[in-house]
Amino acid sequence: MSEELARALTRAAPGDRAHATTDSQRYTAVVTATEHDDTGVRVAAVPESGDDWLELRATRTAGEWTPPTVHRLQHPEDDWTKLGRLVTLDLE
Repeated sequence: MSEELARALTRAAPGDRAHATTDSQRYTAVVTATEHDDTGVRVAAVPESGDDWLELRATRTAGEWTPPTVHRLQHPEDDWTKLGRLVTLDLE
């Protein structure tokens, strides 16, 4: 499942609408930027409600994907807080 979610993150593009679920919450956000290389993927998104930024992340070590996670940028400290493990992801 981790690999499937990580691969989905690599297909995200700016403007996509992402529906992401952690163990305890569901988020709907618009993708604003993506970054991926051989070591991982990061997808920045703005939630449809609220004013915190989200980032969906997955890293790759020795060819294996780690379980993707969801993080929130807290203002005004500009500190990333891990919200949980990414459980589902749907892109429109």
